[in-house]
Amino acid sequence: MKAKLYPVSSETEVSEAITAAREALNSHETIVIPTDTVYGIACDAFSHEGVAKLLSDKGRSRTMPPPVMIFDQASLSGVADEIPDEVYELGRKFWPGALTVILYSYPSLNWDLGDTQGTVAVRVPNDEFALKLLTEHGPLAVSSANKTGQQAAVNAQQAADQLGENVSLIVDAGDRPASAGSTKESAAASDSTSQAPDTDAPGSEDTETADLGAESAPAAETTKDTPLRNGGRYRK
Repeated sequence: MKAKLYPVSSETEVSEAITAAREALNSHETIVIPTDTVYGIACDAFSHEGVAKLLSDKGRSRTMPPPVMIFDQASLSGVADEIPDEVYELGRKFWPGALTVILYSYPSLNWDLGDTQGTVAVRVPNDEFALKLLTEHGPLAVSSANKTGQQAAVNAQQAADQLGENVSLIVDAGDRPASAGSTKESAAASDSTSQAPDTDAPGSEDTETADLGAESAPAAETTKDTPLRNGGRYRK
């Protein structure tokens, strides 16, 4: 197996896994991380090479673009545009957790998630390791850790069986609790030209993956103009 396995049962192991994950992401590689639902295959959301590899690793085309995970609701205005107040209300209620919102992508961002038709699906996962990595690295494109048509991995071994020869590393945080469908809301205009994002992302309804619909801790109150931790929008 190509991928190196990183357990995260101690603070030292978490630190080592975060460092290795960031190195791989900065090198445009794909990795497997735990989320609050299933394991996900991830790359830097702003790496064109990384996104292309993610789709290739899964056996997907550009017509199924991966959603983006962010570390908190305050980051939303850095990746999405024209955000209705209702989305912030949903975020305060369900994030971090299994809520995916589909919004218009911020137009000046230098990313290429696939054939999105100007939209992006966004989620804040309720997983300690994923949130730590997102906080330290930035937004990640994440889809469920499986080959297209196969079951999403709910543990590191299942992820390794399907993607061990493709990804650089797999973070092992134990079994995932996927058991129920998640909530998906769209605030982008619905028309015949809109491209639906990848629906087998961790946190989305799909036949390949079940998602946890548990209650989520409310996120901190924010507004559309809340700045990101780096003082501006993401422009990698």
